[in-house]
Amino acid sequence: MQGAGGETTPKVLAECRSYDQLVSALRARIGQLGVACESIDSTAGLALRYTAKLLAPVPVREFGRCSLGPLLATLGCKLILAVDDEAAFAKIRSRLVSVRQAGSAMQATRRLRRRRYFFEEPGAAVLARARQLLLQNPRRRKQIARTAALARWRNGARHDSEVAPVR
Repeated sequence: MQGAGGETTPKVLAECRSYDQLVSALRARIGQLGVACESIDSTAGLALRYTAKLLAPVPVREFGRCSLGPLLATLGCKLILAVDDEAAFAKIRSRLVSVRQAGSAMQATRRLRRRRYFFEEPGAAVLARARQLLLQNPRRRKQIARTAALARWRNGARHDSEVAPVR
């Protein structure tokens, strides 16, 4: 469809107000295209039969950051977030608590990268653990050991003398 300025306006396939409606709309889009889920998986770069797991009547998996974008792109779809009912929002607006600095509080922060030097040199992990133990006081080490022992026994670990002999 062409808009007034010559740009194309997207065709509305469905209105979704919940996750289940989104899944139903994507299921309908796949039916409309008449393609197999396996071909969508390979085109989107997803694992084999992953789309079938996402869109099953009783889903085995749910959409996440890694699966939603590629699936939408493969189906030729995009999500558009729109304000639907200003009057209904005005009614509940007074119940929402405002934040003083919403701009800075809502900004995404950069993720810290995981340190990989323990994987590159296994001896570094041993030295780091030894240093950590030396810097802890004896009371803290005893507390950690007691917690670990209780967790082991709580999970059903048996004493060496109770282990059945192997025949």
